[in-house]
Amino acid sequence: MRIHAAHRWDSTGARARFYAESSVAASSEAVLPFAGMHSSYRLLSYALILLWAWPAPPAAAQSPSDFTATTEQSCSFGMAKGEASQHCQVPIPAGCLVARIPGTTKPWTTISKGGKMTCQFQEKQTDWKTKITGTCGRCGTEHCSVQFIVRFDCTPR
Repeated sequence: MRIHAAHRWDSTGARARFYAESSVAASSEAVLPFAGMHSSYRLLSYALILLWAWPAPPAAAQSPSDFTATTEQSCSFGMAKGEASQHCQVPIPAGCLVARIPGTTKPWTTISKGGKMTCQFQEKQTDWKTKITGTCGRCGTEHCSVQFIVRFDCTPR
């Protein structure tokens, strides 16, 4: 049997000390984590712990034909307000082809810009094999900047 000292406050706000007895059986609830639970909840709790702790099966490795080696290249420039249109060329790495957006035939590209201007890959100056040109119109804000990004498939053929 254990005796614990504790403090309580009475109705006047004064602190009073009292002693409470506890038996070993009562303190065993602190040792058994689910001792006070209903048995079906206890069983569910143990099942959830086992599921959480169960190791996951190893992931299957991808075969070399399931993925491609990709890289990206970019070109960028900045402009001041009112400055006329500009362009830049994205370099094409040797032995690489322009990657396609998965599930489509579209080139995998990104145009990231800041400021008020219109930008695009110039269709007449871009063949996607030997030359990729990005162009922007006049800058309409204090400063403008752009980055043309193209992803490439560099898988050995």
